[in-house]
Amino acid sequence: MKKFLFLILFIFSLSSLSYADDNTWITVGYSYYLPEETGATAPLGPANLTVGGQIMDWVAVDLTVGYLWDLKPKNATTDINTMPIRLHALLQPRFDTGMFDVLPYLGIGPHVAANNTDFANNIFSYGFSAKVGVRFIEDGLLFGVGVEYLYNHVDADHNGVKERFNASGIAFGAEIGTVF
Repeated sequence: MKKFLFLILFIFSLSSLSYADDNTWITVGYSYYLPEETGATAPLGPANLTVGGQIMDWVAVDLTVGYLWDLKPKNATTDINTMPIRLHALLQPRFDTGMFDVLPYLGIGPHVAANNTDFANNIFSYGFSAKVGVRFIEDGLLFGVGVEYLYNHVDADHNGVKERFNASGIAFGAEIGTVF
């Protein structure tokens, strides 16, 4: 938990070095998750909380904590709940249209996920995620839409047998939040 808080403070400190107003944001979002594996049942979620900030003209970082529940891989006897924590480096320019700011973004970064199944808890997995989208800012309000690919393979031990589940997929979603 201390590392997580340190990371959030680090992101805020980087964004405070920026030249612009409205350079730090907090958003909540919800997505439709399409599993990578054919025949898998889509989970509920992901629901996401994102904290981020603009570092330079075209560079930003954000930290996203999400949660997906009841993902059922193909031929699996269990559902998977996963909480991926992602740190993205973003290429994110800012364009002022006169009415609102437009921030298209492209990002990539590592993630760590805490997973559980019906028979095992606290299974950690590591991978990466990549995302693309656009954010709109006006008077301290932020609205965004985007697509994110999440690579996440979960190795679980069930009765002495190691099983590998594919929890990777693509999320299509929206976010709303505030900038300061």
